[in-house]
Amino acid sequence: MLKLDRVFCHEITTPFAITDLMARGMDRVFDPTKIKAVIDHVTPAKDSKTAEQGKILRDWARRHAIKDFFDIGKNGVCHAIFPEKGFVRPGYTIIMGDSHTCTHGAFGAFTAGIGTTDLEVGILKGVCAFHIFRQNMYNCGMFAIELPKETIDAFFTDYAGKDVAMAMDIDGDQIIIDAEGKTETIDFKVGEFDKTLVKEGGWVGYADKNY
Repeated sequence: MLKLDRVFCHEITTPFAITDLMARGMDRVFDPTKIKAVIDHVTPAKDSKTAEQGKILRDWARRHAIKDFFDIGKNGVCHAIFPEKGFVRPGYTIIMGDSHTCTHGAFGAFTAGIGTTDLEVGILKGVCAFHIFRQNMYNCGMFAIELPKETIDAFFTDYAGKDVAMAMDIDGDQIIIDAEGKTETIDFKVGEFDKTLVKEGGWVGYADKNY
């Protein structure tokens, strides 16, 4: 269970959390100064449904005196505007109901995209539960690479409880592990398309160049 430094919200997923909290008689926030909200996915609204989503978020921000609410005209893409405003800092723990929340890891923060239930708890109590488990994916922020299960099992066996630093050499197809003076490499394969995305700064850079 981790205490949250920030809870980021936008008009697509947060209204579901807001309406559920209201239905449960729990319409409150743990700290309005740590909640940041923006209307960013559909702006301006394209129909009555998206207009209602924006209204729910807008009314909620006003009701709880959330100062850092970026409405239409002052808004932007959530993954860009929040760092630009200085809301992301190294060492912060941040959640948002968005699958691309890991983008903020580029600024040294621990960030996670979560579902509605975890978002509700974050809004209400300022905490989130994280479970450490073995999986065959290494999340690199912009993409994930898949490793054999036996490789991951060996990694947890060898490095459990140790101070581990990991780096990635995309061109060399290697993960470099430095654990308390011991260095090891894990080989993997990344497709040329993924390498291109990394070199060009992700999808936006690739699209700007090719479309």
